[in-house]
Amino acid sequence: MFGTVIWDVFGRDEAEEVRAAIEDLASPTDGIGWSSSGVYAFYDPTSQRDASSSHPLRYLGLATDLATRFAQHNGIIPVKDGSSKFSDIDAWFRTHPLLGYSAFVQSPLHQANISRVKKTFGSTIVDWSSEFDYDVDARRSIALLEGQLIETSVLDRGELPSWNKIGGSVAGKSLAPSGTGSALISLLEGSHDNLFVARRSIRELSTDSSAYFDESDTLHVARMQALMFAGPSGATDSDIVAQLSRLAEPGHVWSDAVGSKRTVSIRDDGYLESTTRVVHPL
Repeated sequence: MFGTVIWDVFGRDEAEEVRAAIEDLASPTDGIGWSSSGVYAFYDPTSQRDASSSHPLRYLGLATDLATRFAQHNGIIPVKDGSSKFSDIDAWFRTHPLLGYSAFVQSPLHQANISRVKKTFGSTIVDWSSEFDYDVDARRSIALLEGQLIETSVLDRGELPSWNKIGGSVAGKSLAPSGTGSALISLLEGSHDNLFVARRSIRELSTDSSAYFDESDTLHVARMQALMFAGPSGATDSDIVAQLSRLAEPGHVWSDAVGSKRTVSIRDDGYLESTTRVVHPL
């Protein structure tokens, strides 16, 4: 159910804006947009490099509630000392004006059944974790991917990301030698761009409903299907474009008059080439 990298670049005084936008796009309680369960990264979005690393990546983590975890890391929600990256982020902003954030997000069908869901909907709503295994699947998928990416960083770069202190899931770690995690790390840290990356920032998507639904309803589906049918060499931009064409075909579940026309517009009218993300120089 993974498929889209969402991202933003923010200053210290903009953290609450980003948190609110993440909540808007990936709320655990509204069933639209993306699941709140994902794998995320903090990275250097500028040409500055510190002496400890030649790569932009600073931290890889997982969260069943991306907005809340972002708030904890940025001191918006107080937590126990050492249970977040607030000290690292606070130190970063003393010498850097901007910090990058990105997350690899899932369909809302992979929504972990976290406390905020239970509190919002009450005990009369079907318990996803026991009835549909959504909770188990959501938690397992992010644990595996985080473990894979952290170990991939070690294999590729000889060390953990500078703000990570330990590795991730042992099962996820075993997936790292396949080599498939390297490309995703480059997307998360902004050193490479392709159509798996949202064309607009998190805050831009939050204020542009058309782009938000193009990304979450249509492009995310095309990205998921491109990954599902990818061969050993992985999925490419052309695979995503091909899946958009399939979504627009007569008889496809997405091919009603409005949906088909919108899908063709996404494919052909320049949106795919119009990214606002500045890619970190290699």
